[in-house]
Amino acid sequence: MEGENVKKENIDYSFVQNQNIQDKICEKVKGQILYLSFNLDSSCFSVGHKNGFIVYDANALKIRYCVDDIGEIKIVEVLKKTNLSAFVGSSNNKLYSTNCIQLWDDRDRKIIAYKQFNDTILKIKFKSQMLFIVTTQNLYVLNTETFETIDEFELNYLNPKILSVSSNDSNTVLSWSHNNSGKINIKIYNKGNSNDENSSTYVLSCHNNPIRYISLNNDGTLLATASIKGTLIRIFDITNGASKIQEVRRGSSLAEISLISFNHDSKFLCVSSDKNSIHIFSVRDPKNKKNVTLNQTSTLKYIPLPTNYFTSEWSFAKIYLSNINDYYIISFASPTNDHPNSIIVISKSGICFKYTFKPNTSQTNKILNGKWLQ
Repeated sequence: MEGENVKKENIDYSFVQNQNIQDKICEKVKGQILYLSFNLDSSCFSVGHKNGFIVYDANALKIRYCVDDIGEIKIVEVLKKTNLSAFVGSSNNKLYSTNCIQLWDDRDRKIIAYKQFNDTILKIKFKSQMLFIVTTQNLYVLNTETFETIDEFELNYLNPKILSVSSNDSNTVLSWSHNNSGKINIKIYNKGNSNDENSSTYVLSCHNNPIRYISLNNDGTLLATASIKGTLIRIFDITNGASKIQEVRRGSSLAEISLISFNHDSKFLCVSSDKNSIHIFSVRDPKNKKNVTLNQTSTLKYIPLPTNYFTSEWSFAKIYLSNINDYYIISFASPTNDHPNSIIVISKSGICFKYTFKPNTSQTNKILNGKWLQ
């Protein structure tokens, strides 16, 4: 199946309707989860476990589909709200190796394509036209129709967190680490074709220290970056000569950034770290020079000091996750009429939280405290 044309039926699946079946699925995977991740547009999250994988709807927190009896799955990514998932097995999986990616079509309940690499796969990002694969040595870009490689980059520094892809299908932008430095590689594709004359690649200098985390917004127009210090987050407009439009401060103490994410319309940015906190920032509109952010500033900012600490923009809202003691993932939730601005937290142990925030205040409110793994 490697290199063949891939037939894709992007079906917006209904949920597994029977609650008893959902409960049985959840009971089988408790304590066996190996992988947990939102997809590119955060519409779903995927769970890899010791016997297969599950795809959940992120808003309804219900199972869309699951695949069992295929061994340990260490990576699984679903394409939007569709029947298509890409997965990779673990070193303990006798059926599917760590260096081979499989494309699963849940409509036909079978693997419809696969591709093997020379080294271990560390990360996958899945778009309608393109599949991005990080291995221990290289970054590959595949055409999802043919499964042929359309781009390949050698990696000199291995950290899968230093990779981001825009989710909007009309504009594909890829960013990844430039060695172990404070620089980022950016590739802007035109219609998913790496050979198009309008495609471009350049290097962006972001920090003095090595990069820890990067994130593109949905449209691929803004890039947010953090270094290994974890104190400052810088936001760049990559459509206008990659100019820095904003710098916000998470805190003064060193921290390991675990997530940076823009919301759906790029008005807000959330940042989480090993401090078990979520900081919410207002993002400047690069097209509106008079745009005023909602972020806080210090009352001491006018005192002349040899530092930018007191002139920094601080988050206008914070969420503290005091009762989560395991791995968790975070995303802005899809806006609704009742809750236009909210954040969802999914933990590996099965706990989930949802918080709303009001842009004009520091107020946050927990509106969900439950379990996705019943």
